[in-house]
Amino acid sequence: MSARIEHHVTLWQPAPSMFTHAATLVYDPADPYAVALEFTSPSGRPDGGHVWGFARELLVDAVELGAVVGQGEVHLAPEAALTADVQWLTITLCPGQPGALELLLQQRSAQLFLADTYAAVPVGTEACRIDWDAELAQVLGGAA
Repeated sequence: MSARIEHHVTLWQPAPSMFTHAATLVYDPADPYAVALEFTSPSGRPDGGHVWGFARELLVDAVELGAVVGQGEVHLAPEAALTADVQWLTITLCPGQPGALELLLQQRSAQLFLADTYAAVPVGTEACRIDWDAELAQVLGGAA
């Protein structure tokens, strides 16, 4: 089984603040359809409780197809050119709610992360990675 993939990234809050946040993009081949964005505390450790999970396909659609995607608590969209030499992806957490957070991620970081996820689990092979008996047992409360 492939190891968990982690890419440490920096996220920026848009102007005027331009605060930065350390985070990690995470992919676990045992959960092949999902990716996670884990925020990191100032000490460099994962900040428990601040993990946002979403479909790998959403990240693919936003980065590779330039689509505006997302439902629920995570929305992704390519950002209009902020700088001439860097393309950005906007990540909005809890859109439309008080306290919604909009962050910017360099698209190149997302592209490199996706390339590593494809190497671990090629698109179209995700279902082969799932232990369906274990999943069914979990749904049935261990009675499979």
